[in-house]
Amino acid sequence: MANGFFSKYKSEKPSRTYLAIPIIFLIIYVTYLVGNSIWQHFQVNKELDRLETEIAELEDRKTSLVESIKYYQSESFKEKEARAKLGYQKKGETAIALPPDDANKQKEEEADIWASETKTFSQPNYIRWWNFFFKGE
Repeated sequence: MANGFFSKYKSEKPSRTYLAIPIIFLIIYVTYLVGNSIWQHFQVNKELDRLETEIAELEDRKTSLVESIKYYQSESFKEKEARAKLGYQKKGETAIALPPDDANKQKEEEADIWASETKTFSQPNYIRWWNFFFKGE
C-alpha cells in the first residue's frame, strides 16, 4: 500500500511551481527592461530641457553682443570716446578745465582715520581696557 501512495504522485504531470518560476523570472526581466527604458527616456528628456534652456540663454547673449557691436561701430560712440580719451572737440566748442575737487582730500582724511582705528584694534582687548581705565584714552 505504501508503494501505491508514492506511485500516485510520480505518475502525475509536473507541478505548476515548475512552470511558475520561469514565468516569474520572465515577468521580472520584462519589468526591468521596461523600467530601464522609461528611465533612459526620462534622462534624455531632462538633458533636452537643459540644452534648450542653454540655447535660449546663448541666443539672448548673442543678441546683446550684436547690439553692443552695432553701438561700438556707431559714430556717436566713436565721438564720445574721442572726446573722453583723446580730448577732441567739435569746431566752435570750448574746453573748460576745472580744478580737482576736494574728493582727494576727503579720501586722505578717511585713510588716516582708518589707519588710526586699525592701530587701536590691533592691540589685544585687555590692553585696550587697561588704557581706557588707567590712561584715560
